[in-house]
Amino acid sequence: SFFRLHTRFSGTFPCCRLRPEMLRLVSPRVVGGLSRQLLGAAVSTSSSSSSPPPPLNSVNLGAVVQLIEAVKANPKAAETRWRSSVVWTKGFQATARIPGTPHTVLSDEPLALGGSGAAPNPVEIVLSALGQCLAVGYAAAATARGVELKSLRIDLAGDINIIPFLGLGEAEGSRHAGFRAVEVGVHLEAQPGSADAAVLQDIHEHVLATSPVGHTLQNPVPVKYQLHLK
Repeated sequence: SFFRLHTRFSGTFPCCRLRPEMLRLVSPRVVGGLSRQLLGAAVSTSSSSSSPPPPLNSVNLGAVVQLIEAVKANPKAAETRWRSSVVWTKGFQATARIPGTPHTVLSDEPLALGGSGAAPNPVEIVLSALGQCLAVGYAAAATARGVELKSLRIDLAGDINIIPFLGLGEAEGSRHAGFRAVEVGVHLEAQPGSADAAVLQDIHEHVLATSPVGHTLQNPVPVKYQLHLK
């Protein structure tokens, strides 16, 4: 496997995407919070001026639960489409814009490859997209199980032979210009008393089994290109 899990704990333990069956694993503490969010019930406090506690791991699990229920009621709602529009700026710089949002992503190439080094290059963005997708999965899966995260870091690295990219011929008998392998190191730490190694391992395996970006990279995906000339 390209994925390695490194877990760290402190204290003594008493023991990029949620599936519907995970709801059975949600802890009573989280269920109580969801009930207040979904039903709009008032939070009982000793003082009317008190504020409700922040969501576990700052994850809006209530919104995820509502989405799951909507998909269960209408499976066609699970079919989604995602978009990006990339415009060349200058040199090796390009800007990706996400339609319908103010979000942009700038890319460039390092000086050694003729760029100005103003931003990550596209293959670094691919690695980052995988890491960020996995981070969403760990946050969601941990929260669904009532596990409070202390820290999460995902280190990624990939190997590319740039001979095909430079147009210098075949590389090792292949014209493959992309990653030959990707390594992912996951450094996951729970708050003291929140989870043991077995629980974190279960979270890790669930995340790898449900990561959209991970599955995109690990499985052949048809890509259709169309050239529009002006």
